Amino acid sequence: MKQNLGRYLGRPGRSLTRRLIWLAAAWIVVALLVTGLVLTSQFQESGLRRLGGVNNNTIDELVVAASVRDGQVVVPQIEDSRTKALLSGKYWAVAERNADGDLVVIARSTSLWDSEMPIPASLTERVAEVAGGTVSYNAVGPNNGEPLRVAASQKQLPGREQPVVFIAALNRSNIDSDTRQFATLTWAALGLLGVGADGGGVLPGADRPASAL
Repeated sequence: MKQNLGRYLGRPGRSLTRRLIWLAAAWIVVALLVTGLVLTSQFQESGLRRLGGVNNNTIDELVVAASVRDGQVVVPQIEDSRTKALLSGKYWAVAERNADGDLVVIARSTSLWDSEMPIPASLTERVAEVAGGTVSYNAVGPNNGEPLRVAASQKQLPGREQPVVFIAALNRSNIDSDTRQFATLTWAALGLLGVGADGGGVLPGADRPASAL
């Protein structure tokens, strides 16, 4: 009876060791999960920053090309082969506020064809808050629901009191695809590290006979 009771309760030293091993195992799992999430997030953010740089360059080109004639904003098609090709995945638009405070597109790239630039209702306030800075967001594009990375910036043009909002967008499908591939490889590598930790005797039960547990 005493032997059965002792076997059930376990030796105090062994019980403490087992708890410490489980605690170490839990920390390893948490560390691997956090590492995977952080690495994947940073990889995606790096790709989005690259798209943001291209969008900002497009906005700069639009600002330089824009002019005011008789109080109206005139924006010619910029010299960009992609924004001149229909549904190419690269788009731009120029908008201004109407009497209700909503943004109305007054010029657009040929690439948009007969589609509309995705403009959320909150964009008017967001671009006004950053005072000439850039606001970025994700949206759905005109070409079969393509995922877009969009940048918008409110600018003041000479000879015009009302500010103008310049918007540029890029298809982000490649970034999303690369991120998924990176995440797959990262989780596979971290999984191997976890298996290696178990093989090295870090996790519970590693290199110990079943009778010792």
